[in-house]
Amino acid sequence: MIDQRNADISHEEKISLKAGELVGKLYDALFKEYIEPDENSFRSLNILCVRIVFCLYAEDAGLFETRTAFEDYIKSFNLSDLRDGIIKLFKALDTKPENRNKYDTKINSFPYVNGGLFANRNSKFYQRNR
Repeated sequence: MIDQRNADISHEEKISLKAGELVGKLYDALFKEYIEPDENSFRSLNILCVRIVFCLYAEDAGLFETRTAFEDYIKSFNLSDLRDGIIKLFKALDTKPENRNKYDTKINSFPYVNGGLFANRNSKFYQRNR
């Protein structure tokens, strides 16, 4: 009596809307942390949010070593050190394993992500003005 495909699409739409709301809350919370935001801050924040969403997806999809790898990595930092930890992770995700510090076991469990998502080092996010 009910078209299962339509029911599945409706369910996926609801999940997508909820995920969008959560990303919006993340965006708003992170934006509050910018000191003297300018025009480039919005671009940097968009990049940051996309990268975080990718990491959450990669964790959930099993692309990282464990299904809690990103969460565990984030939780391993004090709040004051988290920004530097995220910068380090994003640089590692843009670095092939053979080019990484082989003794950094905290980072080396993450794979190299081809495609340039983590390649932009000119982003305000990477600048040390905080």
